[in-house]
Parts: sequence; C-alpha cells; structure tokens
Amino acid sequence: MGGENRQSPALPRLLVRSFDNLTSRDNSQAIALGLTREIVGQIAKFKDIVTVEENATPAPTASPRYALTGDVEMTEDGFRLRARVINSDDNSVIWANSYDGDLRASKLIGVEVEIARQVASALGHSVDLLAVLELAVDSAVGASQSF
Repeated sequence: MGGENRQSPALPRLLVRSFDNLTSRDNSQAIALGLTREIVGQIAKFKDIVTVEENATPAPTASPRYALTGDVEMTEDGFRLRARVINSDDNSVIWANSYDGDLRASKLIGVEVEIARQVASALGHSVDLLAVLELAVDSAVGASQSF
C-alpha cells in the first residue's frame, strides 16, 4: 500500500495517415488532404489519446500502436471517405466506417468539417476501447518480462 508505485497507463497513440486518393480528378487530392488535416484537428481535441501525424517523426520508443488509414473516392457530384483504425502490432481492424460528402463548392468545407467531427466522435467513443487494449497489452508484456 504505502510503498507501491503505481504508474498510470500510457495514453493510446494514434497515427493518422494521409487518406489515399482513389480517383484522378482535379480536386480529389485536395479533398483527401483536406479531410486528413481536418480529422487530425478534430481528434487532437481529445485528451485521452495522443494524435500523431504521418509526416511527424515519432520518438523510437513511442511509436503509435494504432493507425487511422483510409481512402477517398470521388463520384460525379460527391465523394466517399472510408476510414479504419488498425492495430499496428497485428494489422487487425479495430474500427471502420464510411462517410459520404457533397462536392458542391458552397458546401465542401462544411462537409469536410462535419465528416471530421463524425470520425472524431466515433473514435472518441473508441478511446475507452483503445485504453483497455493498451492496458491489457502492457500488462501482458509486463507479465511475460517478469519470467
């Protein structure tokens, strides 16, 4: 009791990769980049998860266990974002969802912001799951190292 040194569990780290552009239309790369940046901004608001951008160089001892990946596919008047969170240790999919957006210029930025909020909200609900997974893995690693 008195001499115990309990460490709080490490916050889950989420690497956000640039979304793949599956279409070669003029504005498709800009939309994929805009969605990626908007989602990074929304997820970074959560205090229970560390958000790492793909182009950032993480410390060697703190590489993210989870990665948000996805792709953007354009249609004539809209686009579809498919996003998923992958466990980097075994490539298992932890979460996945698709979002549709409107390409009308007057709505595009608002659509990007709304989709980013939806993704961040869905991931926010998954943060508890990520924290439990982190704790379980850390406990398993600690137990195996004590042998």
